Amino acid sequence: RRRTRADGAMGVLAPDAPATEGWTRNAPVEEWRAYVRAAYASNPGQCPLDVNVDNIYSFNQGSMSFIEQDLRVLPEAMARQALDAMDRVALRDAFDLRRNVVNLKKVLLHSWHTSEPLEKELRRMSTFWRGDMSWDNGFLDAARYRDVCVAHMRCKGAAHAVFDGRVMTKAICCVPRHPELPRPAKLSGFPRTMTTHSWLDQALDTLAEMDKEILAEGADSPGADEGADSSAKGVGRAMTGSAAAKNAAGEP
Repeated sequence: RRRTRADGAMGVLAPDAPATEGWTRNAPVEEWRAYVRAAYASNPGQCPLDVNVDNIYSFNQGSMSFIEQDLRVLPEAMARQALDAMDRVALRDAFDLRRNVVNLKKVLLHSWHTSEPLEKELRRMSTFWRGDMSWDNGFLDAARYRDVCVAHMRCKGAAHAVFDGRVMTKAICCVPRHPELPRPAKLSGFPRTMTTHSWLDQALDTLAEMDKEILAEGADSPGADEGADSSAKGVGRAMTGSAAAKNAAGEP
């Protein structure tokens, strides 16, 4: 639908004169663009027609309400159809999920900072009680030192797992909205980009070396041929740990 200005020229509909569905479908592209820009005359910096790779971060984001506002330039029936299509792909749920992920990453960050003093104290204790593990006292107090070290490593592992969770949830929240922008490196390289994954790789390497040592000891021991079957069974049991670790890591 068009209207004639006072000078007789043909112009586009003003924002205060809602477009009809027929005009929206049949209007020339330039007239439609002019209509949309007129609708954003009071807030030109948020006109969706101007979005590009360089300025997309200056646009409002993080809420379904912003999309609903943009759809107001459409006739009511067409806007309702667009919203129904978005609801079918659960876009509204995606915004709600993102909001929860934002909250989760804050909780994880707080948990990580809270664990730091405890991990530091356990590290100090493991240094202080290191003297328990010595030849001089015959390792009489080894249990105390062992318990401190186990607690320290468990705390450190849990803290870094929480840290990895925080990094990944933040990367999810920072996925660019523009399709031409690349996926964050933390996500594109997942799971290799996690600190705990590198630790798991080290554990797998250690288990593999232990398997090799067991095989070598079995081959060099007296009566290796006679005890081949039992040695193979023993090695099989020993290698079960590394196989289980590989399965947990998703390795072949």
